[in-house]
Amino acid sequence: MRLSRCIHFFFFMFDSFIVFILYTCVDTGGIPNSTPSCPRGGGLHVRMKNL
Repeated sequence: MRLSRCIHFFFFMFDSFIVFILYTCVDTGGIPNSTPSCPRGGGLHVRMKNL
C-alpha cells in the first residue's frame, strides 16, 4: 500500500508528463513498434521501469 501511495504521488508530481505518455504511449501489452513513442513496446510500464 505504501508503494502504491508513492506511485500515486509520483503521478501527481509529473501529471502533465504522465498524461503525455498515457496519450502517446499506451500500454500495448508488450507489442513492439506499436507506436512511434514506444519502439520497445510495453507502454507505460516499460517507461516507468526505465525511469
